Amino acid sequence: MRYYSTQTQAVSATWTAQLKLLVRLYYAAINELQKVQLAEDATTKAKAVLRTQRMLLEILAGLDPSQGEVPAQVQRLCLFCSQCLERQTSEDLKAAEQVLTQLADAFSEIVDDVQSLEAGGELPRARQEQSVVNHVA
Repeated sequence: MRYYSTQTQAVSATWTAQLKLLVRLYYAAINELQKVQLAEDATTKAKAVLRTQRMLLEILAGLDPSQGEVPAQVQRLCLFCSQCLERQTSEDLKAAEQVLTQLADAFSEIVDDVQSLEAGGELPRARQEQSVVNHVA
């Protein structure tokens, strides 16, 4: 059963919407990573680690490293963050947070440019099978 409206489906097919979703996913992962660092009990920490790993896996699922250096580098950085979560030292968690913050900020900075290119017809329409939503949902 699908739980989205036709309007949501149409909007999610734009590059801008996909990019905004990706940025939200990065910031959600950062938020969970901060919870890992602040957790006072093992259960809270474990849940936050799992949620962060899940978000990293969703980002990785949407990458196609064969499409160039950018997705390949993002893949390497996400795998690095995943390894940091496995080790869970204070330094590793801070390093992962820094990497994810830099990625989130970088993608966030290009949203307006992508929206302008899309509005001007300079970008081809996003194909649904390439969308982040299809990888997440």
